[in-house]
Amino acid sequence: MLYSPTSIRRDFCALSLLFLGYSSAISGYVEAVRELACELLDLMAEGLWVPDRSVFSRLIRDDDSDSIIRLNHYPPMPILCKNKDSSSPCNHNKVGFGEHSDPQILTILRSNDVGGLQISLNDGAWVPVTPDPTAFCVNVGDLLQVGLLFFSFSLLSCS
Repeated sequence: MLYSPTSIRRDFCALSLLFLGYSSAISGYVEAVRELACELLDLMAEGLWVPDRSVFSRLIRDDDSDSIIRLNHYPPMPILCKNKDSSSPCNHNKVGFGEHSDPQILTILRSNDVGGLQISLNDGAWVPVTPDPTAFCVNVGDLLQVGLLFFSFSLLSCS
């Protein structure tokens, strides 16, 4: 296929318009998720009887905040195994990362119809999270856990 300057410009303009529409939709979604995160953080502070209800959400709302919203998509990946039996658990799709903790304040996951997410209980057992495309799964990140410990310690020290 030969490209001319005219066809490249036409294709570039079409892609630019497509990107602008996509960018607008993503920006709206990011802002809605940011507001959801702030509301959840305010409710956490209220539930912990923190005097300043917005102490955690300011970490995201502050103009100097370095918070980031990241959109990831984990497409299903077939798990290869020796057993050709289609009922074998290893002949299903696998999605995502291996075992890890979330380093940020909050992780807000929007599910699709593919399973694979698991959470670790205090006893070390891994439990699957049933996918629900109508709900969000919220994980408290390492940074918030450390912040809560620091805040709790500060309250105890002041008592």
